[in-house]
Amino acid sequence: MSIGIIISRIKIVYFVLVLINTIFAQDFLVDNFKDKSLKGWFVVGDSGSGGASTASMEVVNVDGINCVKFVYNLQKTDKWEWCYATIGKVYDEEIDISGYKGVQFKIKSSHQKEYINVNIVTIDSNLKTNKYNQYVVSISTQWKYIAIPFEKFRIVGWWKARNVGYKNDLELNRFKSIEFSKPGTSGEKGEIYITEISFYKDKPKGLLPKLVSQPLFQTLTFFDEKKSETFDGTIKIYTDKKFIVPYRNKIAKVGKYFYGTNWGMWLCSFPDKELVKSLNLKVIRAGGNLMSRYNWRTSKYRDTSIGEPYIYQIPSLDDFVEYCREVGAEPLIQINMLGYAPNEKNNDKFEYCMDENSAAELMRYLNGIKKYNVRMFEMDNEPFIWHFTHKDVVRKPTSVDEYFEKLKKYVIAMREEQQKIDPNNQLIIFAPAICTSWIDWGTYGDTKYYGFDSAVDWLIKKCADFEQNKNENPKGYKLIDVLSFHIYPRFRINWEDPYDFIPQGLPKMLESTKTFWDENYVNYYDFNQARGIQPRVFPRFNEWILKYNPSLELALTEFNVDATPRINYPKVLRPLFIADVIGAAAKYGCDYFMQFCLNDYEGGMGMINESNEVNSIYYVFKLFSNNFYGEILETEVSLNEVSAYVSDDGENYIVMMVNKNPMDLKIKFEFLPMNKNFHAKVKSYSVYCFKIKKDFSKDVKCSYLTQQNFEEEKF
Repeated sequence: MSIGIIISRIKIVYFVLVLINTIFAQDFLVDNFKDKSLKGWFVVGDSGSGGASTASMEVVNVDGINCVKFVYNLQKTDKWEWCYATIGKVYDEEIDISGYKGVQFKIKSSHQKEYINVNIVTIDSNLKTNKYNQYVVSISTQWKYIAIPFEKFRIVGWWKARNVGYKNDLELNRFKSIEFSKPGTSGEKGEIYITEISFYKDKPKGLLPKLVSQPLFQTLTFFDEKKSETFDGTIKIYTDKKFIVPYRNKIAKVGKYFYGTNWGMWLCSFPDKELVKSLNLKVIRAGGNLMSRYNWRTSKYRDTSIGEPYIYQIPSLDDFVEYCREVGAEPLIQINMLGYAPNEKNNDKFEYCMDENSAAELMRYLNGIKKYNVRMFEMDNEPFIWHFTHKDVVRKPTSVDEYFEKLKKYVIAMREEQQKIDPNNQLIIFAPAICTSWIDWGTYGDTKYYGFDSAVDWLIKKCADFEQNKNENPKGYKLIDVLSFHIYPRFRINWEDPYDFIPQGLPKMLESTKTFWDENYVNYYDFNQARGIQPRVFPRFNEWILKYNPSLELALTEFNVDATPRINYPKVLRPLFIADVIGAAAKYGCDYFMQFCLNDYEGGMGMINESNEVNSIYYVFKLFSNNFYGEILETEVSLNEVSAYVSDDGENYIVMMVNKNPMDLKIKFEFLPMNKNFHAKVKSYSVYCFKIKKDFSKDVKCSYLTQQNFEEEKF
C-alpha cells in the first residue's frame, strides 16, 4: 500500500471523527494542551507587512493548568505602524461548525488589562480565500472563562475593504482556523495564557459578554431653606445672568450643530442606526488621515503605512450622506487636498490625482447631480504634520503659506461650482483642522510666523486679508467659515511608550481639563500640549477670532483622551475628562464639538464597537446630547474638582455636573435670585444631569453615571 493511500485514509478517519464529534458531542474541543502538543498551531508577527513585531509560543503549566503561553513583543518600523502578533490553530480541511452556538476558552494576561482579537477564520465562498470574523475581548491577570456567541462576531473591517465581492456571511460551515491576535502600540510586551478552547453547543461554561449599564435615575425634591443641613459644598446658579463667552462678546449657548462625531470609516461599515439615532447627533464627519488619501469617485484609499500595498474600498459618499440623514445628522465631508489617492484612470496607482478640479467635481456630483445639498466641508486634515502622517508623499513640513495657497485654489473652485448649482445655499468651509496637540500651536515649516503668535492666527489673518482684497478676490469668497482644530490630551511622557504614564497619576490627569478653559492654569501634565505655559485652549482661539475675523465660528472636529487607542489609563479618566470638556466647549464658545469617534474596534477610540455594543463614553455623550441645550447660565462652584454647566432650554434648567473627586459628596444647589434649593448626594467619579422646571413646579429629575458604570467588566 502506498504512503499516499495511507495518508488519505488517515485523513478520512480524522474527518469522520470530527463529524461524529460535531453531531453527537456537547462541545467541539479545539485544544486543552493536556498532551503538551502544539500540533496544528502556528505563530506569526507582522514582518510580512513590514513590521518588526515578534512572537513565540509554548505549552506550560500555570496555576496547575496546562495552557499555551503566547509571548509577544510589538515593534513598529518606518514602513509599518499597525503592530500585531498572532497565534492560532489551523485545520487541514474545512469544518462545519454551524451547529455550535459559540466559542469559549480560559485566558489570562501578564497585564492588568489588555485587548486581544479572537478570529474565527472561514473560507469565503465568493473569493475562495480566508475570511476573518472577529470579536475583541478584554483580559486581565486573573483567569477568565470567556464564552462568545457566534452572533457577536463580525467580518473584520480591513478585510472587507480589501476584498470587494465577498459573501456577507460568517460562513461557519466553512471553518478553517481560530486565531488569537494581539494588536497594539509599538513597545508593548507581554504574555497571554490560553487553554480549554472549544465550540459550545448549548449552555456555555464560560461567561457571556455583558452590556454596559445605562444611566441610573432618581427624583429629588426642593427643601425648606430653614431646615438645618450640612453640605460639602455649594453650586450657585444665577438664572438671571447669561454667561458671556470671553473675547467673543456673545451669550454662550449650545448651538444647533454642536453635538457631532467622526465616522470610523476603516471599519468599512456603519453602526446600528437606532443606537446612533439615540445619540441625537447633529453632525457626522467623514475625515481623518485616511480621507486625505481618498478618491471620492471610487471610494478607495491607500493606508498611511509605507509598507502597506493594499487599496481599500469603503462605503461611498452616497452611502455616507444617506446614513447621516437617516440618523438625523448632517454630513461633514473632508476634502482631499493632499492630492494623492488611488487613481482610477491609472489602474488605481497611488499618485497625485485629486486637485481643485476634483473638489469642484465633487460639489457638482453631490449637490448638482444628486441634489443632496451637502454644505459642510473640511479642507483636509492636520496639514502641518503631513510629513509625519503622509511621509511617503510629503518629504518636508508644510508651511502656512503653502497650505494657504492650496486652500485658495480648492475653496474658490468649490464655491464657484456651488454658485452655479444654488447661489442661495452657500458652503460652510471648515479649516485648517490643525493638530495643536503635536506641535505646540505651530508648524514645522514656519518658525517666526511673521511676528504672529502661531500658525493659526497667521492663517486667519491671511484668509481675512484675502477675503477683503477685491483685486485678488473680486467675488468676495470666504476661505474659512469655521476655524477647526483637533486636540488629544496625552498623559504619557514618551508618546512611543504605552506604559510611560505621568507619575502624578489620575488626580493631575483629571485636573488637566483646565487647560481648555482656565486662563491661569499652567500645564505640566498633558504631554501633547506645550508645558510650562497656560494653554488656555478655547480662550486662545476666541482671542484670535476676535482680533482677526470675528465672523468665524469655532469647531473642535476631533477630540479624545490620547490619540493612541488601547492605552490602559484608569477606567474613569476618559468618561470624566470627556464630560468636562463637552461642557467647557459649549460654555467657552465652541460652536461644534465632534467626539472621536463614533465606531471603532473594541477598546479603541469609538463609542460603539463592531458588534454594535456601546461603552460608557456612549452614555456620557448621550447624557449631554439628549439634555444639554439652550443658553448657558452663570454659576459658582465652591468645590475643587467639581464642574457644573447649566443651561436654560426655555422650559427647564439643565445642570450637568462632573465630580472628579474620589469621594461621595453632599452638594447644595442654589437657584438665585429665587432662592430655590435642592441637594444631592453625588457619587465619587460621576457625571450627573439634573432637569428642573423653570417654575420649580415639579421635582428634580436626575440621571447619572458613576464609577461603577465606568469600571464594570464585560466578562
